[in-house]
Amino acid sequence: MGAWGPALFSDDVACDVRDDYRALIEDGIDDDDATRQILNSYADALDDPDDGPVVWLALAVTQSKIGRLDAAVAERALAAISADEALRLWREQGPVAEAKRKMALAKARDQITGPQPARRRLRAPWRHVSSLQPGDVLSYRTQGGSYLLLRVARIEATRLGVAPILVLLEYALPKIPRSAKINKLRDRAEPQRSYAALDQPWGITRFHASVRKESDPDYDGAGFSRVGTIKPRNTDVGVVAGMFTWWSQLGADLDRWMKDDPL
Repeated sequence: MGAWGPALFSDDVACDVRDDYRALIEDGIDDDDATRQILNSYADALDDPDDGPVVWLALAVTQSKIGRLDAAVAERALAAISADEALRLWREQGPVAEAKRKMALAKARDQITGPQPARRRLRAPWRHVSSLQPGDVLSYRTQGGSYLLLRVARIEATRLGVAPILVLLEYALPKIPRSAKINKLRDRAEPQRSYAALDQPWGITRFHASVRKESDPDYDGAGFSRVGTIKPRNTDVGVVAGMFTWWSQLGADLDRWMKDDPL
């Protein structure tokens, strides 16, 4: 999307720099090493006349807010402001956009040059680890009384958690089939992905289902039941989720899609 407004963090690059830097600090990476990793990761952006100043400013402001401002980063960010490097794109969009950008840059300058807050420790995010395994088959009983079946194609581990990648099977009947029959069920076809698919019945058939926070239900608390296991399929390693969701929302979507367009 790029930049969608003149504010410093109304910009994809700025948000990515902020989030990536904070993630490194949350994971216990040393301050200097975290700075080095960010600059290495965004080396290409630093060479871009528009994105380069954004990287320096976003990194400096983010560091400053948690009491970890690096002197060299601060110097480079202030130089970008003084040389109008971070203003060029907005000057081209007219006086109103330029004025708003100047206000954002003045705020950033004040953050970088003003009294610095005490060094803050950032805690790593809570991380849920799913008990599901590849091959597990889950059932979900829709509001209409039909059971839908989903299989765990693989497990995906990230710093935010360990969650299953689910594939919807070709099944929607009032009774759960026996294991032998489940093994023979085909994966429901995956339509061509698009934003519009999210609102179309069965527009998404592969899901990354997770637990966002401790108070959220796991699969068994959101209406899903483990009903058996099946053999892995040759294509499982390449299965990619078309939707990242959480268990309670997945159930709501399955109910909605089943009502609109039954299998």
